[in-house]
Amino acid sequence: MNATQAYESEINGLVVLFAAVPRSNPRIVGMITPEQAALVRCRTRARAKFHAASQRANKLGVVIALTLDQWLNVLDRSKGVCSYCSNFVGVAALGPDHVVPLSRGGRHALENIVAACSACNYSKGARDVESFIKPKPGPTPKANGAAKKPATKKGGKR
Repeated sequence: MNATQAYESEINGLVVLFAAVPRSNPRIVGMITPEQAALVRCRTRARAKFHAASQRANKLGVVIALTLDQWLNVLDRSKGVCSYCSNFVGVAALGPDHVVPLSRGGRHALENIVAACSACNYSKGARDVESFIKPKPGPTPKANGAAKKPATKKGGKR
């Protein structure tokens, strides 16, 4: 099989994109800056995550009403910040999360998708947002299980 393979190499501060069929006979197909190369790699990861979510929706029989361009716009608006924990993780680390899970009748559509870090996406699972974000009860004053004993004065009992 003579599939075209793409690879890159940095030469004189520019990222040179090569295509070869086979790799022993490379030809240059473009030259971009390292910043542009990072953006291309980031977009490639975003596309992969989008397609994985779309395949999952398709397996569940959910109508897919979200386009790749819409997902990329959601990522651009997020500026690399997770919608749930508000931590900056970078655009490349964000993935699509369904606010109403597909398993609970949610749609694979723009109004049901947010950008979430993998930790929050995994923790949320098939729960709805209200139960996921609901504040957990804090520690009680008697968290150690024993009440404080009253202080005693030196030389005598109280």
